[in-house]
Amino acid sequence: MRESPKQLTVSIDGCDLAVFEWPGQSRGTQQVLLVHATGFHARCWDQVVARLPEDWQIFAVDMRGHGRSANVAPFTWQRFGDDLLQLCSALQISDAIGVGHSMGGHCVTHTCGHNENFFRQLLLIDPVIMDPELYQSAARQQYDDVSEHPVARRRGHFADAQAMFDRYVERSPYSLWNPHVFKDYCDFGVVPSEQGEGMELACPPEVEASIYMGNFDSDLYELIPKIETPVVFTAVLEKIRCEANAKY
Repeated sequence: MRESPKQLTVSIDGCDLAVFEWPGQSRGTQQVLLVHATGFHARCWDQVVARLPEDWQIFAVDMRGHGRSANVAPFTWQRFGDDLLQLCSALQISDAIGVGHSMGGHCVTHTCGHNENFFRQLLLIDPVIMDPELYQSAARQQYDDVSEHPVARRRGHFADAQAMFDRYVERSPYSLWNPHVFKDYCDFGVVPSEQGEGMELACPPEVEASIYMGNFDSDLYELIPKIETPVVFTAVLEKIRCEANAKY
């Protein structure tokens, strides 16, 4: 069994990012970088890490506005991608396996498109890379205010992490999750409430909503043709309209 990870803090342009490291057992070992989806956090990967070789050096990052990282705006996809690019330099990532889920897949692609030396292979899990026309289209759904987005109205306060787990564990879609992963999602997805009682989501609902609203600000199509790093692409969506994903 792996030991608990070390928590590191890396400051990127005035925002403290929390990074969790499972050190390798020898110099020059294989590095892995794990990047979560919107509303998730680094410790959602714990059950994955437990199944990886113990001599690998593994990093999992809390992106800004998530987990133990600071809630420092802006929460735009361009900003998330630039954060990860700088973080890879700070952590001395080299020839790593880059794994990104949803927004994390977008950010890993952004980073690799700027500097392929960080990665030897990418694993993109449902990466958010839209149909090219959507980046220019005015037809996509817009909200005048963050508070109008449905995610902004989700419950954000709980007595504790166990109360959050008990409330949702049998509800879809969480009932489809591995229960150990969902427990990690709850245990590390809340922080002490600023009001002094109970716990609140580490990624506040209004922050998560603003991220969804801003996911068209970063078009990767100029970067994708530059990527020669081998890529494994996985998707659980029934239909994928983005032509670029077919290249993976």
